[in-house]
Amino acid sequence: MNNTSDSIRQNVERVLRVTGTFRATKRTIQRVQTTAMQAVTSYKRMAHSKTWPDQRRGNTVMFHTGRSGSSVVADLLARHPDIFWDGELFNYDLLVWRERMRPRLKQAGKTIGSRINYANVPIYGFEVLSTQLQAGLIDTREFVSMLDDFGVRQFILLTRRNILRKIVSNLVARERGRWRLKMGETAPMTRIFIDPENVRLACTKPLVEHIRDFREDYRALEETLGNRRTLQLVYEDDIAGDPRCAYRRICEFLNLAQVDLSVRHTRTTPQPLRDVIRNYNEVEMAIADTEFAWMLNEEEIL
Repeated sequence: MNNTSDSIRQNVERVLRVTGTFRATKRTIQRVQTTAMQAVTSYKRMAHSKTWPDQRRGNTVMFHTGRSGSSVVADLLARHPDIFWDGELFNYDLLVWRERMRPRLKQAGKTIGSRINYANVPIYGFEVLSTQLQAGLIDTREFVSMLDDFGVRQFILLTRRNILRKIVSNLVARERGRWRLKMGETAPMTRIFIDPENVRLACTKPLVEHIRDFREDYRALEETLGNRRTLQLVYEDDIAGDPRCAYRRICEFLNLAQVDLSVRHTRTTPQPLRDVIRNYNEVEMAIADTEFAWMLNEEEIL
């Protein structure tokens, strides 16, 4: 039954992506869910006649730049009984934010406020990508400062050393039309062409500039969170071998008892870059004389 449900969900998702309505549909679902959550929360507050939630010990935000193992970690956190993990909270606003560029800090605060007190559990958490903040013209320091008002006192920063593989993972997922694979699935070989001078991600620019900008995003986040209680995770060290390593570190960081959970997602593109990138030699030449050349030779997993 679960396999049938997963198959139906995946087929529906493929149709929505092909027709260009995936994000709009997900955004509508999130808004309906938020409205329902607000109604339930109001009822709970009245029923308890006291501050809600009364068990909350801390609110947590995880910063990352995508394709760094965040999905498998989020799936583990979402199944912990003491955590309400709300995922990438602003993901389904991106289409509107990019189409109508204007400061969205106030709107982001309203979104957080509408969802943060729903669950009466010790930890509420969600994820933020630097590209989401950029799309909303939101200054990272101002955003983190605003989080103080919501009682966010602990942060997780997830980075990835091999940024080239992160970029390839994004392009492969887009080409394939699937961003995650279930444990037990065999990752299909999906080959891609990369124009080193025009790589389209959130925006279009040369490959080397993308790599450099992602690296600077990491550094800026480290600097912004420098004086705050932060757990830093690195994909290659904490997730690639066994995602439960990251999960255990997070549980310890949040002072939560670890609940044994299975890993439900597998690697999306474990093949060597030379096999995945159709014009590998061209990409190799583009970064051979840069400080990022080692990323081609690292046969690490995606």
